[in-house]
Amino acid sequence: MNSNLMKLMKDIEQDQARVDAKKETAKRTVIEEINKLVATFGIKASELDFGAQRRGRPAVKAEAVKVKRPRKNAGRKVEPKYQAPDGTTWTGRGLKPKGIRAALEAGFSLEDMLIKKEPAAAEAS
Repeated sequence: MNSNLMKLMKDIEQDQARVDAKKETAKRTVIEEINKLVATFGIKASELDFGAQRRGRPAVKAEAVKVKRPRKNAGRKVEPKYQAPDGTTWTGRGLKPKGIRAALEAGFSLEDMLIKKEPAAAEAS
């Protein structure tokens, strides 16, 4: 190898060693400062998040991950509980249909629109 190239390589290695030493010194200084702040404010290790973080997005903690489970009554039909004068029905869940809202605005109450159920034949006897 060329002696100039060897000297250049050696200079680069020395520069890299100086940079690494400065980084290590800065790291130790930061760690000391953090330890002082932790002691001052009584911060517990469990309160700190040392997980790997993606840029611009906080790390997801294990407790925060929700497992999607099927809902209890998923797929079951619910009988309507209310019926507006125009025939619109509503189970009482979710948003009110336009017909129910229109009846409420016209002065009806939900109690007025309750669907009254006939007792079952077994209960009647």
